[in-house]
Amino acid sequence: MLRRVSAPPVPAAPATRLTLPVLVCLALVYVVWGSTYFGIKVAIETLPPLGMLGVRFALAGAVLMLALRLRGAALPTAREWAASAAVGLLLLGGGTGLVTLAEREASSSVAAMVIAVSPLFAAVFA
Repeated sequence: MLRRVSAPPVPAAPATRLTLPVLVCLALVYVVWGSTYFGIKVAIETLPPLGMLGVRFALAGAVLMLALRLRGAALPTAREWAASAAVGLLLLGGGTGLVTLAEREASSSVAAMVIAVSPLFAAVFA
């Protein structure tokens, strides 16, 4: 005879509240992330698309590295550098790179909408 084993009860998640700092952070994410595609559209009018992204990624990485070093974090290992380089190349050659190339012909609002609804489509068709 098989004995049925029941899982321990899962504790309820604590109730989260939308405090002012949380709402401000959400608003900043919406504005910064939403304006990214407009910024790309403006930048590629005068700069080569993938070159502009390369400079953008390098500056963002330098700012993040500086912030972490100021907080006392150690420098990345060779393995971490390699993994970060692989992700950066995939972003530059794939995701963000292809969106940037597409924005030469499409409007920034169309690009933003396609990116915004892609997780929904992935969830619906999965």
